[in-house]
Amino acid sequence: MSTQPAIRPILSFDHPSLKRRSPDVDVSRPDLPELVASLRATLERAQGCGIAAPMVGLEMNLIYIDNSKVFENVPEEHRPDIFPSGTGLKTEMINARILSEREPLEPSIEANLCFPGLEITVDRPRSVEVEYQDLSGAKHRALFEGFDARVILHELDHVNGVLFVDRLSPAKRAILAGKLRRIAGGETKPDYPMKWFKAKN
Repeated sequence: MSTQPAIRPILSFDHPSLKRRSPDVDVSRPDLPELVASLRATLERAQGCGIAAPMVGLEMNLIYIDNSKVFENVPEEHRPDIFPSGTGLKTEMINARILSEREPLEPSIEANLCFPGLEITVDRPRSVEVEYQDLSGAKHRALFEGFDARVILHELDHVNGVLFVDRLSPAKRAILAGKLRRIAGGETKPDYPMKWFKAKN
């Protein structure tokens, strides 16, 4: 009898582990398929488009992306600009590393499951070349553009201990100070499981 993948609570942004760089993963470890399935289930529950293992307390270079619903909701006439690479992504990326980033930098609004209720504008490269492995251990090297590139860069920031607010200037971060305190205090309750670092759950 098969069991459902575990839905893991998302860590609040102030958790210390989110500021640490995660090590690479041994693709032969027997529980890796289960961990990927858990990330996928957690992402579906939170209705996001990308998740990194550190966001649920797993310090490893592992991300899962599913932005297919975003693609479906983009009007057809805008898809070539937002999704120039195709129809969106739905895949795990293990031990991913960035080979190159290509300008121009483009601003766009981003959300983050570790910061419920917060949306900010972040500048990121229009395209990125990434090398990564899949669950079989096979290596891939590909160029991603548009929204695909943005989601990958956002999640790989998490793997490297970087939060999206770290991409803001000190002045812009200062403006958000009150909102960040309220999020850390557990005042902004998401509709997905969350594990608060300081606030009472």
